[in-house]
Amino acid sequence: MLSIAKQRAISLGLQDVIEFKEGDTEIIDLPPSTFDAALCRWGLMFLPDLNAGLSNIYRSLVEGGHFAAAVWASPNEDTLIATMMSTVMKETKSLLPPPGTPGPYIF
Repeated sequence: MLSIAKQRAISLGLQDVIEFKEGDTEIIDLPPSTFDAALCRWGLMFLPDLNAGLSNIYRSLVEGGHFAAAVWASPNEDTLIATMMSTVMKETKSLLPPPGTPGPYIF
C-alpha cells in the first residue's frame, strides 16, 4: 500500500510534502509534534494496546493536527463481516476468541 501511495504522490507532484511511515503504531518512534495528519484504515481494532497506539499517534501530531480512522461497525450493524466470520468459525470448528481479543469488533 505504501508503494502505491508513494507512486500516487509522485504522479501528483506531492512527493516533497507527503511523508509515509510504516511501523507498529504502539511502539514506532515518531518525533513529537511532527505530522499535520495521521490516517489509520482498518487497523485500530487489531491493536493489543489501543491506548498506547492512540497516544503515540496523538504525540506525533502538531497542535491542531488531524487523525482519521476507519473501523468496522458492531456485528449487528455489519452483517457482511459478521456472516463471513460466522461461516469461517463454523467451517473451521473454531471457538470465538475471548472478549477483549484484538479483532474486527473490539470496539
